[in-house]
Amino acid sequence: MIFKKFAFAAAVAAASVMALGAQSDPRVRAPGEWRTWGGDLHNSRYSALDQINAKNVKDLQVVWRWNATTLDGRPDFNWKSTPLMVDGLLYVPTGGNEVAALDPATGEQVWLFTPNPRRNGTRPFSGSTRALSYWTDGKTQRVLNNSVDGRLYSLDAKTGKLDTSFGKNGFVDLREDLL
Repeated sequence: MIFKKFAFAAAVAAASVMALGAQSDPRVRAPGEWRTWGGDLHNSRYSALDQINAKNVKDLQVVWRWNATTLDGRPDFNWKSTPLMVDGLLYVPTGGNEVAALDPATGEQVWLFTPNPRRNGTRPFSGSTRALSYWTDGKTQRVLNNSVDGRLYSLDAKTGKLDTSFGKNGFVDLREDLL
């Protein structure tokens, strides 16, 4: 009898530790989150959300639109991106080298980051701002983006401020030290 009580208590304790560990594990996404290009670290491209189904999809309506900026004032007909959804914010790269955080319920822009200078050098436009990356250690949260001028930069996910501790003043020049 004592062994059964001990085994039950140990099982409850182990389950609690595993549940707490999973909640604080930055690799585990909450329902509705889309933390990477493929949705999760397994690139499953799947969400278990069930609010939209075969019966009600015909009733969907647009509730808000957000216009992304363009590069040099011209439309980018090749621009495609996958927004990230993390902790109640929608992170979107623009076709114009910027990153925005939006409130997914209203479409309201929470912040917009524009790297300065907007372009350096003579590298032609490459349409390379298609995907963002999200990183966290469980405390600090960052959104990373590559600019069309060959730089990688890191932003504070909540404020949109440049993470100046990343690379050189927030940027890593991806063209340096290439053959």
